[in-house]
Amino acid sequence: MVVSPDAAAGLPGPGGSAESRLRTPTSGPHRVHSRPRSRAHPALRGPSARDRGPRTRWGHFSSVAPDSGPEVRRGGGAACSEAQPGHGRSDRKLCFQKIAVYEMNFTAHPPERLFYLADQTNPSLFCLYTLNYKAELSFITPEFPNENNFDNFLKKSGNYANTKESNIYHPTILNTPTATKYKYRVPVQTSDSFLKLPCPLLASQCSDNNPVGFLMNEVFRCNRRVTLEQCGEDRALSMGQYIQPKILAEPNSSKEIPVTVRAVFLQSLNKTVTQNTQSDALLHPTFVNINGLKACTNVVLKLKYSITYTEAGEITKADIHFLLGTVSSSMLPLQQQFQVQFLQQNIKSFPLSGNPGYVPGLPLIAGFEIESQIVQSTNRYGQFTIFHSTAEQNCLLAEGLRKPVVFGYNMVTGCKIRLTKTTNCQLVGRRLKRLLMGESFPDYVSSFGNSPAQNLQDWVPVRFSMFTAKGQEPCLIPLVYDIRVKWTKYGSLVNPQAKIVSVAVQMISSAFSKTELEHGRTVQVSTVVSFTDVSAPAEAGYKAQPTIDAKLPSNFFFPFA
Repeated sequence: MVVSPDAAAGLPGPGGSAESRLRTPTSGPHRVHSRPRSRAHPALRGPSARDRGPRTRWGHFSSVAPDSGPEVRRGGGAACSEAQPGHGRSDRKLCFQKIAVYEMNFTAHPPERLFYLADQTNPSLFCLYTLNYKAELSFITPEFPNENNFDNFLKKSGNYANTKESNIYHPTILNTPTATKYKYRVPVQTSDSFLKLPCPLLASQCSDNNPVGFLMNEVFRCNRRVTLEQCGEDRALSMGQYIQPKILAEPNSSKEIPVTVRAVFLQSLNKTVTQNTQSDALLHPTFVNINGLKACTNVVLKLKYSITYTEAGEITKADIHFLLGTVSSSMLPLQQQFQVQFLQQNIKSFPLSGNPGYVPGLPLIAGFEIESQIVQSTNRYGQFTIFHSTAEQNCLLAEGLRKPVVFGYNMVTGCKIRLTKTTNCQLVGRRLKRLLMGESFPDYVSSFGNSPAQNLQDWVPVRFSMFTAKGQEPCLIPLVYDIRVKWTKYGSLVNPQAKIVSVAVQMISSAFSKTELEHGRTVQVSTVVSFTDVSAPAEAGYKAQPTIDAKLPSNFFFPFA
């Protein structure tokens, strides 16, 4: 049962006596005071903007007089439309009322009676509300303090000190970085600007305003339009353009690191390359006429920066290597190559074959297992190799000649050996086995091109097996060395990464009887490397429907809820 506090006290409420307020909305002559239903009657529509008058202010209400006529009691909301301006009041409390709620709690033992007060909209009044806080329906962009409005924030905080803006010194803010050490991708500064490396833009034309980012190893190839008669005036063709500015050891520091020329190679018109013994000599482009052929000498074709840095982000050394050449009109437009490489001090860099997946054409990374770690050779081109045959196709001469197994390329190499009745089969078999396997055949191959040596789970074991093609004969010679590498596309379809999943090596030997060796026989010894893509077909969507575990903030639907 729900009653108002006034009715409970025996006092008449705003809509009439206590007796009338305890009646149901459908009983008695006061059903006009019941709460309006959601389905509005045409007579319950509010007044027009012209008739509202002063009732459009917040919290105004219009009550139904007790002496209203029968037509008022029948029409309900028509009384509010015809209300006089004198009936409008500004009292927010009348639009709400306190009600007393009595309940029985049957879950308790023994059952107990509960009593509490609750707020309820007054059903005897028709209240009109207006919005008096315009910023309620939108989020205001917060104002953050800066050097211009800091004093205003200080005044609002109540701790304002009597310090005038004119007495405060504000240093000029520059666009140059103020860090004390280089960070990744931060432009390397020089004494006059930044260290720049030409890069290709539209139509592969060289742009000379490309700053070098710290720790960003780059190789750029671009084309340049050159006028041979004026090549000496083009600074982009001269080696002095790339060694003149000194590099700052740290950003905005006064310590300068000179660029040292380590090697200069000269290329002639017939593509022969020789090294210039005077590497410290500065060579300038010069226009020459060679037997009626117009050419320009000492033109920069390739250059490579080698910048050494410390772990703290300080540059300690900068070296440069040049390839200068002679350029004729048939070589125009001129193609140049520019490279920059960053080397950490006291740490020897180890090149990778991918990041993370293997790159086609780069060698396979392999090693040996020692104490749950992989031990690798410093020469990645000598970790997983096969023998390299000579032009004479003599297996005894090919011993010691190796070439790396590169990812994605099937290879076949072979040689020949003649077997006679005087051949020592055991000695020949051992030499051919050493020829096929090399001095040290690896136990593991890296599944990715950048797998760390300490993570053994990222390495694939090499499965080795032997097979004899014929029966048990006294002369057993290995003839075929079969290497099968299976790989898969790992990751997304947009940028799949090559991952090696298995490596199987099989040595196939053949047995020769004495009868076959009496007349002499020449056999072929070969190594076969094959790469097989075992990627599963791509599947759209998810293997399982994803679950959403999200919690929205309490004001997420503000102001709509």
